[in-house]
Amino acid sequence: MNCQGCGASYDSSFKFCPHCGRARQEPPTVRVVVEEPKYEYCTIREVRDGGANGAGYWVQLVAGLYPDSTDIYHYEAKGTGSNADTIYAASTQYRYRMGSKKYREEERAAWREITGALEADGWQRTEHSEAEYRRRAR
Repeated sequence: MNCQGCGASYDSSFKFCPHCGRARQEPPTVRVVVEEPKYEYCTIREVRDGGANGAGYWVQLVAGLYPDSTDIYHYEAKGTGSNADTIYAASTQYRYRMGSKKYREEERAAWREITGALEADGWQRTEHSEAEYRRRAR
């Protein structure tokens, strides 16, 4: 090691130059703190609004809205953890009947609607599930 003051050479275990007494300069310690980003999460779930077996169906049947025995659903993006009571997005209602291809496109459109709304608001799908989304906490 060379002294910064007199240029003399000395052992790096010394704290002072044995020739001029100048203190050895320590390299500055740099502490890098990388803070992990905080995320909020939500999960898309299917919510049954009514249907052949639900009370809501009879009101809709009487009103003539859904004259067949379909179930009525919508998708809802609900928070998880401390945000479990928060609904971040909801789709329009769609009809569903087991085995019916007729209403499958309504369901797909509702799915595209809710995922599009989440992505437009800064949410990203996680690698865990196509129904789980996250975004940086605001």
